[in-house]
Amino acid sequence: MKLVLGLGLSGKASARFLVKQGEEVTVYDDDQKTYSQVPGVHYLEQGKPFDWTSCEQVIVSPGVPPSHPLYQGALERKIEVIGEVELALRYLTHRHLVGITGTNGKTTVTLLVAHLLEEAGKKARAVGNVGTPLIDEVYHPDQEAILSLELSSFQLERVHTKSLLGSTILNVTPDHIDRYPDMQAYAKAKGQIATIMQKGAPLLLNPSIKSLTPELFEKEHRLLPTTSREDENIAAAVALAKVFGLTDSQIEKGLSTFKKPPHRIELIRNLKGVNYYNDSKSTNLDSTIHALLTLGNNILLIAGGVDKGFSFAPWADYFPNRVKGLFLIGQAAHRIESELKESVQVFQCGTLKEALLLSTTLATPGDNILLSPGCSSFDQFKNYADRGDTFRQWVEEL
Repeated sequence: MKLVLGLGLSGKASARFLVKQGEEVTVYDDDQKTYSQVPGVHYLEQGKPFDWTSCEQVIVSPGVPPSHPLYQGALERKIEVIGEVELALRYLTHRHLVGITGTNGKTTVTLLVAHLLEEAGKKARAVGNVGTPLIDEVYHPDQEAILSLELSSFQLERVHTKSLLGSTILNVTPDHIDRYPDMQAYAKAKGQIATIMQKGAPLLLNPSIKSLTPELFEKEHRLLPTTSREDENIAAAVALAKVFGLTDSQIEKGLSTFKKPPHRIELIRNLKGVNYYNDSKSTNLDSTIHALLTLGNNILLIAGGVDKGFSFAPWADYFPNRVKGLFLIGQAAHRIESELKESVQVFQCGTLKEALLLSTTLATPGDNILLSPGCSSFDQFKNYADRGDTFRQWVEEL
């Protein structure tokens, strides 16, 4: 019997796959409203003890922390614990894959790699943390496509199978301090991508992470440029695409036709001389800093959301002559104010709608209203895309 722990996107996909394989499957999620969405499985009720006697493997969803009692129960009994990605890799040994991880930019690079390959006439798909579970590829009707695989640190915690023909760690900046005890532990999880590469496959590293992951720099690797995040992203995508023989002219054509995915410093509209930007994908400190540096000045910043445990104090270095006002929302709002109230005028807004309306009232021609939360969205929205789509809709209705 297999236990699937957590019924997020990858957990549901894992359960469906195992049922299709003819396995006996038990599923558990703290949110039991998800149970009806997976047919053909046994549901473990909350608070009911689990019978471990016939359990031979646990497939854990990325959002389930190692501290979860069932996760710990499996480890104590020396039952194998893997994630959906590792489950998939064991069935995809015949496929061509490259892997992308990093705190920021990994979705863009994952999509760009697939785009470059497709523009060059090759079949390719972006999968993994970008939205499509890797396990769905096992039964995909097209088995020829190259897979550009986005991997989060959570997904990389339980991977073993050497599969990748190339990989990159774009960067490691403060994030998920609510899950990892320190930055070294977070970086170590990212570094797991190097353990699932085929022999001789190129490993592309950002030089800035050497102090966090010195062991990776003892192995054969290539360094990404450090001039800007855009340059890093393009260099990583080009190098991974060239694994499959793309020429410079094919690369240039693909770069010229690529459109950056939404929710990344996306200009929604100009209304009465005020620009409105959606950077909802910003879920950590560094991504907000990047947005501030990109826009330059006259910024009314909307920030806040789920508190991941890191300090927001570093933002203060980037506020002078850039940020005219800070409009705070969500769970982290009061802590952000306590750390930054000496460096910028702060407005406690509570909700995104209130922050938008107040910033619009106070803005003058030439200002930039920027949603770049620096936090996760789950306190008020389904995910960052839901947050960004909602913000865009409200802005368009102004």
